[in-house]
Amino acid sequence: MRLIPGKTKVKIELFRGITIVDVIVTILILALVILVILSTIPARIYVAIAIGGIGAGLLIRFDEQANYMLILSLLRYIAYPRRYKRVRTDEMLLRTESQESEPESGAAAEEAEPEQGETDGSENDTAAEKETSQKKAARKKAASPKEKKAHPMEEMVAFTGIADGKIEYAGKYFGAIIEVDPVEFRFFSEYRRNAMIEDTFGKVLRSLRDDFAANMLKIERPIIYDDYLDKEYDKLDALRDSYEKGFLSEEELKSRVEVQYDRINAMRKICIEDMVIQPFYYIALFNANRDQLEMDVNMALATLRQGEIPVRRLTGDKELAIFLKYTNCLDFDEKEIDKLDPKDYVAWASPESVSFTMRTTVINKIVTHQMRVINYPLTVGDAWLAGVMSIPSTKVVVKFTPMDRLKAIKTIDRSLQELRGQLDETSVDSKLIELQSHIETLSHLLVTLQQENESLLTVNIYITMYDAIRTAESGNEAALENSNLTVIGDMKKTIRRSWNEAGMKLSSMDFEQIHGYIGSQVSAYDPMLKDGRGMPSNTVAGMFPWIYATVSDPGGIRLGSQDGVPVFIDFFRRDSERVNSNMVIIGKSGSGKSYGTKSILTNMASEDAKIFILDPENEYTELAHNLHGKVINVGNAAYGRLNPFHIITALEDDEGAESGGVGGSFSTHLQFLEEFFRQILPDVDNEALEYLNTLVERLYADFNITMESDLSGLRAEDYPIFDDLYDVVLEEFQRTNNEYLRTMLHTLMNNVSKFAKGGRNANIWDGPSTITTEENFSVFNFQSLLANRNTTIANAQMLLVLKYVDNEIIKNREYNRKYGMNRKIVVVIDEAHVFIDTKFPVALDFMYQLAKRIRKYNGMQIVITQNIKDFVGSEEIARKSTAIINACQYSFIFGLAPNDMDDLCKLYEKAGGINEMEQDRILTAPRGMAFTVMGPTSRTSFMISVKQSLVDMFQEPEYHSLYFVGEKGRGYWEDFIGDSRRIRQTNLEIHKLGEDEQEHKENKADKPK
Repeated sequence: MRLIPGKTKVKIELFRGITIVDVIVTILILALVILVILSTIPARIYVAIAIGGIGAGLLIRFDEQANYMLILSLLRYIAYPRRYKRVRTDEMLLRTESQESEPESGAAAEEAEPEQGETDGSENDTAAEKETSQKKAARKKAASPKEKKAHPMEEMVAFTGIADGKIEYAGKYFGAIIEVDPVEFRFFSEYRRNAMIEDTFGKVLRSLRDDFAANMLKIERPIIYDDYLDKEYDKLDALRDSYEKGFLSEEELKSRVEVQYDRINAMRKICIEDMVIQPFYYIALFNANRDQLEMDVNMALATLRQGEIPVRRLTGDKELAIFLKYTNCLDFDEKEIDKLDPKDYVAWASPESVSFTMRTTVINKIVTHQMRVINYPLTVGDAWLAGVMSIPSTKVVVKFTPMDRLKAIKTIDRSLQELRGQLDETSVDSKLIELQSHIETLSHLLVTLQQENESLLTVNIYITMYDAIRTAESGNEAALENSNLTVIGDMKKTIRRSWNEAGMKLSSMDFEQIHGYIGSQVSAYDPMLKDGRGMPSNTVAGMFPWIYATVSDPGGIRLGSQDGVPVFIDFFRRDSERVNSNMVIIGKSGSGKSYGTKSILTNMASEDAKIFILDPENEYTELAHNLHGKVINVGNAAYGRLNPFHIITALEDDEGAESGGVGGSFSTHLQFLEEFFRQILPDVDNEALEYLNTLVERLYADFNITMESDLSGLRAEDYPIFDDLYDVVLEEFQRTNNEYLRTMLHTLMNNVSKFAKGGRNANIWDGPSTITTEENFSVFNFQSLLANRNTTIANAQMLLVLKYVDNEIIKNREYNRKYGMNRKIVVVIDEAHVFIDTKFPVALDFMYQLAKRIRKYNGMQIVITQNIKDFVGSEEIARKSTAIINACQYSFIFGLAPNDMDDLCKLYEKAGGINEMEQDRILTAPRGMAFTVMGPTSRTSFMISVKQSLVDMFQEPEYHSLYFVGEKGRGYWEDFIGDSRRIRQTNLEIHKLGEDEQEHKENKADKPK
């Protein structure tokens, strides 16, 4: 917990709550009463009584403030100007007028010009008079009678210039802005929290010097997704390229383009119509010296980055102007600035108009409430300002001004003396408790300042509330037409209540709205500095408001949302933290992991990825059909056969194959067959298996396949099959007279015959390989094979499938190198726990090896399970499972049962661990909520959401294509094949089957040629 001490500047009380100012006001009132009594005015006694009553009322206190202070505020309010209007310069008006009024024609322009020689000596005077009259007309046109009474906005706005990445303030000082990206602080350990707060942000605060007030602020801004939209269109181009090179069939292309267009339309919606508003956080530093400010900013950036806080500096004049405009205005188009001259940035960033009433401030015709925090809780936790600072439709500015350490100590000493004196004077219990707490907190602060590396900051928190309801009631509905304001009923009370629940009391700043507005500006000036609260820097650092992070990778897949903000993840992004694309998905049955997985795979297919799925429960057949992929039932050879004797390149041996040697591949395959025979012949002893391996080499020699053979020219029919192996064993049995060998060969004959012609397992492997996966979405369906509960055959078939997938991974890299492409390859092991066998951990070994190497092949492995216990069964399995988790960049953990949590923690104990808060989030997660780990410092949770168009693809097979009614659809399709960029430029809308034919014709008529 962190301490917020009581006020460091305590008013001197002469007697039980009566201050010197109270005594002075009382003397003045008594003097006035006496003067009235001594005067000769009629009814002077009654007048004196009235004055005395009014004076007594002025001395009464509300909100710890005497009423006479409210009267002083009222007088100041009356004295100050209350209307301000942005008046553009004459030059800006003339530029605007010249842009709006184009010359009628070249002839007219020539006619308007005086002929040479017609001018006399007064030509310059005439031109000057004309220019002056134009300026006067421009000023007259710019201001209506009401607006003429308004003061210029320059009197209210602090900044006066933007240049060289800095904000200028009337030549007195300069400011620099640092943008802070939120982090998922909630899931950090206590050690990391303290390091971020005290050693990082606290260090920046302790480095503040001089009397300039640094600012920490939160504003509401829309997220600009233009780059995301461009990347979606680029993916259409990639699909077209693959189609033109023959690596996508027309049916595959159509299904993928439809998914891509759904993504584009969804992206266009949040770019144009339903813009996403999100809190943005900034730190503003100020200094009178440009060079010193540069050093301070660079040091702050380095410190924050070292402490794992993602920050960047706003360096461009444009982005500084946009930032300043957002601090004064919510609804505008950022692209407006592209049409402006840089000298107009300051005027553009200023509010159009500001007017003040006793209790509200109207900014650009939007009614706002300016408030300030006047009381704080005694103790606070980490990130104590985060919750209230993130309330929508509010701007929060925290100003902290460094105090001189010696002056602060002297001030606290005087305050402690005064408080102890007040403690001796009072006998009211509530007052005693209040004074004792005040004395204890100030004493603790004094010890901190004297003995620790701590500094004291004067803090003021200003809140601007944008009230949509009050704006509409005031008759300014037009100001809300394109507004992104969140409508909050009874806004002032609602937000005040939220802050009160956080232990902070707000002042309505009645008659002081001007001071509130000035305090809420980005500047080094704090108008309420004398009324601020002194806090140690570690408590100020503990505010740490930027704790609600969202994942948003440009070009990523939109998987869901977090607090209304879309979540985009680019699984192939590479940086210092994300080094591979492997993923593990864990969750109990019904937690939403299947929909999440299918959504990821469908989106990856639309990005031209080649996908292989090991499916033990027949869950991906519909999706494969809708994506025009292939489903291979590995329980029989009806849809494809894998011949164990067909030599394919091993994943770990591809470097030797690429160099021209094939011996390595042959030797590797012989080793593979050793493992394969050990799997399918569990009752055969090692000596017999070794003899069988010798016969296999003879078998290959009979087919003229040796270490020196060129395998690239061999067809599937050129390789031996189980019938051939049986013949070799039989021939050897008939040839030998050695009784021991005959017994061994007889055993081998009996076992091999089960897989040769006529054997009970001949339908699986006996024959040349017929499996092809030219399609880009291939599902190996293990359901029927596993249903037989023959683990021997299942594990052996799995070994062959995984070997085949190895080869496809290598071929994909060769494809990318040959054609200069960047096609990704994805291997999915669904319900991975089903494939794990403690005696023959074939699948686990494959996942273990592939997880370490697939990154080099531009691919990713996705491991999915709902039974974690099988992953931590034996010590050896637990070792490899943990290694798989460590090699996975991404972990999606859906809801789990309580009895699975211990196994999960054991699985992740060497991958950063799962702390108590994360465990609670996982156990209580609703369906579709995914707790996501993307790195040691990146953890978040969000709700998976899947569009209905994708859900339809998960279910019954449907004809998903871009064929349209009549010739219209064919024309659009040919346009896409010709040039998908044209679709982007003409903003082509895709219409699916079932839409009205007449509407299609009308759209076709509007389509540009």
